[in-house]
Amino acid sequence: MEFVRFGTEDDGDDAATQYMIEQSLLLESNKPPQDSTAHHSRSSGPDSAETIFTAIRQGNEKLLKELSVRHRDTFSHTNSRGWTPLHEAAAQSNQTILELTLYASGSDSVESRTPRGQTPLFLAVEGGLIENATFLLRHRAQPDSQDQDQDSPMLLAIRSDRADMMKLLLLQGSRVNQEGCHGRRPLHEASRLGKAALVNLLLQAGAQLDPRSHYGLTPLALAAQAGHLEVVEMLLMRGADVLSQAQDEASILYEACSSGEPALIGLLLEYGADANVAKHTGHMPIHRAAHRGHLQSLKLLIQVTSKGEVNDSGMSPLHSAAAGGHTLCIKVGHLESIT
Repeated sequence: MEFVRFGTEDDGDDAATQYMIEQSLLLESNKPPQDSTAHHSRSSGPDSAETIFTAIRQGNEKLLKELSVRHRDTFSHTNSRGWTPLHEAAAQSNQTILELTLYASGSDSVESRTPRGQTPLFLAVEGGLIENATFLLRHRAQPDSQDQDQDSPMLLAIRSDRADMMKLLLLQGSRVNQEGCHGRRPLHEASRLGKAALVNLLLQAGAQLDPRSHYGLTPLALAAQAGHLEVVEMLLMRGADVLSQAQDEASILYEACSSGEPALIGLLLEYGADANVAKHTGHMPIHRAAHRGHLQSLKLLIQVTSKGEVNDSGMSPLHSAAAGGHTLCIKVGHLESIT
């Protein structure tokens, strides 16, 4: 049997490659006739499909070229994980393999999805493979495709701190204000993680400053909640609303008391945060700081908290400190004066 050959080099891999091809063809020829519907099943391909996946994982370009001629139809089949060959190639660091696989799979394959809804681009970005991502985007992969969790390539790039990948996606048309899970946008994610450089990049690309999630949380609220001083300062300097409240009426200052960073509390107060705004349960920032045991922040809040508002809440910061087991906060001077 004669096979199509690519290249003229006579290397030591020729025999092994030829053997794998012959075995794949032999297995195919020995199979009983199949119903045409079963033969084209996307959930389980013939043995030649596994040979394709093996060639991709091993970076065997010569074998993959041969298979793309002999078994081109099989490139639409999926493996046990529900991945197509293009998914597998996108997750490898060999761009030649990716090019060969796309050529054999056809242009529509760039939007094929795994059972979790992930496209080949999603896997390339997840793996930090910017060359693969660039190639797929140039071949019309959609930059904003979301998986079943509403994660997008942009969110993956943010989580892996890849400014270069973010820039690539933005240049290829990724929407900087695309909503994901719970209505959060890329700026929410970068702010939550405290990635100041990425926050700046998103703002320069046109990200809205104060978008609200489905729970009414802004990027500033998430940054304050996690104690990311640099990001909070950046957002405030850009004009973020320091008085915004979440769906449960929690203020930015209340969220900041979760981390209890004194410098962060002081910065928010400097920008006009109101220590007397309570959430719907009646808890004020001073209650949260006392319960979490943030002594230095508590001292700052005592100076700006109204005794009348505390009384109206019906809850004592002393009791909050006691409930949290923070005796030092109980003993702090003047705490009893506002209860």
